[in-house]
Amino acid sequence: EPPTPMAEILLLILNDEPVALISPGHNLRMVFDSERLRRGNNTFQLAIVGDMSQHVSDLKAATTFYEGAAAITEKAEWAFAKWEPPADESFEEVAKAQLSGRSGGSFKGGPRWWKAEFTIPHTARPLLLDASGLSKGQVFLNGRNLCRYFVQTHTGKDVPPQTLYHLPAPYLDAGGENSLLIFDEHGFPPGKVRIVYE
Repeated sequence: EPPTPMAEILLLILNDEPVALISPGHNLRMVFDSERLRRGNNTFQLAIVGDMSQHVSDLKAATTFYEGAAAITEKAEWAFAKWEPPADESFEEVAKAQLSGRSGGSFKGGPRWWKAEFTIPHTARPLLLDASGLSKGQVFLNGRNLCRYFVQTHTGKDVPPQTLYHLPAPYLDAGGENSLLIFDEHGFPPGKVRIVYE
């Protein structure tokens, strides 16, 4: 359980230099790297702006300092890969029955990419993506990053208020094939996803 925030204004001082002002009722968590700290001993002071005698015990109970003794990644080898959608040949066709109902639950758990193609006769009316049934992730339309969505938590609890996302006319190919690519962080299937006119 987090400590109760102080009711007085506090001034945090590091090695005789003020570094932060803590407003009443707020918790503060700060990390100081080697550039802010001296070699050897460092001195932290908390100055109470107000009646000090009344709040010293509260301040003592609400303050915790931790020292990083070692970096667990110090000897690790790092590698980075560009985050990008999978190649077209990586996608497999999925039966509609697998995307909805109870069987749709077999996909949930890990991140998953979904891909679909669609055509529209015109772009005269605003077109929307109804992301119902997904969890959270990214949407790409014809190779362009359209938006980030957050519809449900990993447990399936709804996250209001938005489930509809605008598909801009300049991104669409009227009369041609359009590609919709969805990255869902929790692998929720797109069985309820629809493209609708406003």
